[in-house]
Order: sequence, then structure tokens, then C-alpha cells
Amino acid sequence: MFGDLRRVLVLAASLLPVWPLSAGAEVSVSVGLLPPHMDEAGEGRDADILRAVMQDCMGEQLRLIVAPFTRHWTEYVDKKRDAVNTVPASLALPGFRSVPYIVYQNGATVLASAKPVNTRSDLNGRSAVTFADGTEILGLKDLHFSRLVEQSDQEIHSNLLFAKRIDVILADGMIVAEYNRRLRERKAAAAPIDASQPVRFTAVFPPVEYHLVFREEVMQKRFDRCFAKQTAEGRIEAINHKYGDRYRDALGRNYLGY
Repeated sequence: MFGDLRRVLVLAASLLPVWPLSAGAEVSVSVGLLPPHMDEAGEGRDADILRAVMQDCMGEQLRLIVAPFTRHWTEYVDKKRDAVNTVPASLALPGFRSVPYIVYQNGATVLASAKPVNTRSDLNGRSAVTFADGTEILGLKDLHFSRLVEQSDQEIHSNLLFAKRIDVILADGMIVAEYNRRLRERKAAAAPIDASQPVRFTAVFPPVEYHLVFREEVMQKRFDRCFAKQTAEGRIEAINHKYGDRYRDALGRNYLGY
């Protein structure tokens, strides 16, 4: 999927003009829907970081335009947004790349009653579900699953786990915890799926850094300076800890130490 998307974006980039932002203009950022990092209302860990840097330090009027993840990259190009979030190092987009500003932690989520997953090799023989392109992104081809399914709708992941139709979810631990929470809130006590079952998350994959890409280099440089300032003052760490605390029961201290 990423290969085809890259070709489209590179072609589109060659056709794009660049418009400078005037002082005090609203900054539009195309953002990918990945709760609890970015939810449908433009709130979450990623949103808090962007506001701490771009509004509180840079003094910009920030407008977050939420789109399904991966589509937000093409919308940045096609609709000429001023910036785009959650850009992996491997994806080339037109513009100027910021320093890494947010880190995701993929791992294994299992029911607490199940055999734990402590290392990648513990996944052998398990049935698993992961996100679209997760097999490639997480490097799963050398493992031997009894069944491995890619499913872009991560709410389905939680349903499969609580129904015991799969053994393990392989995805970002905080995203899994949020979808588990949503499912738990919707299910009545007599529901056929027991969403109250405790889970365990283990960070068996390396952390993944994401960048912003700005259409203007001056904005990228200002962002990097303000991100460094907010990091030095403890603002970014406080945001990350806030979300780690929100999902403490599911994540323990396994999500980047938060």
C-alpha cells in the first residue's frame, strides 16, 4: 500500500506550487485519525503536543483537519494543507520534515488470563491480528503464526481478542487500550463479549518515530525550535505521561516508560 501511495505523492509533489503564510495566518494541519493520539474531534496525545508547540510557543492559530490514517497524507498534497502529521521516516512527502515529535510503541496485547508474550519468539504458534500492512511494518514474515490477519478497522481487533477468536493483537499499545475502553463502555453486563477482561501489553517491537512535514521551511524551523523549548521545560514529557496514566491498567510501564 505504501509503495503505491509514495508514487502518487511524488508525482503530485512535482505539480505543487508553494504559497507563503502571512504573519498570524491560520495554520492548517492534515492529521490522521488514530485515537487516542488523534480522535475524531481533533483531540488526543498528538493534538496536545501540536497545540503545546504551535499555539502556546509559536503563537499560531492552529486548525486540525482529521482524515483516516494514510488518507491524511494525500489530503496534505491534494488540498494544499500547511502541514501534515505522523509521517514515518520512510515516506517522502513534499515539504520540510521536522524533528521526530511523537513516538509510538507497537507491541503485543493479550488477555491477562492467557500465556504471556515476553519476546517476539513467543508469538510463534499464536493466532494474531494486526493493522493494514502490519506484517511488513512490524517485520512479522519470519514468525510462524497459526493464523495472522491484517485488519484496518482496529475496533475489530478488540472484538476478536475479547471473543477469544485470536490470541494477540499486534499494534500500538495505546491505540489498542483506547479501542478496548470504547468497547467496554458500549457493552452491557449481559453482552456476549466480556470486554471487562483485563489485558497485558508487552513492547516486543522497536519504538517508531514520526515527523511533521511543513510546506514552508520557515515553519519547520520554528516548530523544531519550539519543540526543543517545550521538551526542555518538561511540557512534552508531561503530555506523554498524562496519556500513559490514562491507560495504566492496560499498559503498565511498558509504553515507552510512561
